[in-house]
Amino acid sequence: MGVHVEFRDEARLPRKSPGVGPTFHLGLIGGFSLRRDGELIHLPISAQRLVAFLALNKRAAMRSHVAGTFWPDVSEDR
Repeated sequence: MGVHVEFRDEARLPRKSPGVGPTFHLGLIGGFSLRRDGELIHLPISAQRLVAFLALNKRAAMRSHVAGTFWPDVSEDR
C-alpha cells in the first residue's frame, strides 16, 4: 500500500474558477515522485524532504516548527 497525495493548485487561479487548474501527484513509497498534470517535477533532495514533510503534516506548519524538526541542534537565531 502506497502513500498518494493529490491536491490542486488553486492559489494562482482567478476566484471565479474554483477546482480548475493543475493537478499534483506526490508519491513517497519507493522513492520521491512529484508530478504536475502527469509531468515529472525534479527537485533537489532538500526540497523533496520539505515537500514530503509538509504533505504528511496535514495542516500548515510554522517555519520555526519545520526548522526545529529538520535541524533540532541548531539555535533559533541561526
